[in-house]
Amino acid sequence: MSGSSDYHLELGPKFQDSVESLQRETYGRSNKKGIVEFNELLKKLLLSLLEWPNVLRVRKEPFPPLIGEGVTESGWTFHKLEFPTPRADGPGRCGRLMFMVHKGDQLIVPIAVYTHAQYPGRIPPGPLKDLVLAASQSQRNPVIAEPAEPAPALAVSATKASDEK
Repeated sequence: MSGSSDYHLELGPKFQDSVESLQRETYGRSNKKGIVEFNELLKKLLLSLLEWPNVLRVRKEPFPPLIGEGVTESGWTFHKLEFPTPRADGPGRCGRLMFMVHKGDQLIVPIAVYTHAQYPGRIPPGPLKDLVLAASQSQRNPVIAEPAEPAPALAVSATKASDEK
């Protein structure tokens, strides 16, 4: 990656749960190569978010009903990044990463990752509202852990991400 980013990442409170759910439902236990490739792709996608606002394939999303106004007034925006899921078929091939951005705090909070096999449109309003509210009330500390295993653990520390640029 080129350039520098003043943004940092903090994984949403339920983000890892969404990763594990996607892996279970898309790859099962037997497709270990798919899981490894997905984790590598997800790591790259998370690092690419540090280039905010110059991230490709991102579109602004409306907040779930009944919470948008309060969250936007406090400086948050909501976005979705679309990507092809490796080694998946049909609707499982259409991956989505939902995240929030707080420009004032220069914070990016990935809240969920899913495929169209899991949710044909987007995550239903009730669960999505809970994810958004939890992320908007986060501690705002950069927390991205090194992957321990090829399975669920993710990403890269904000320090390492800056060094790779």
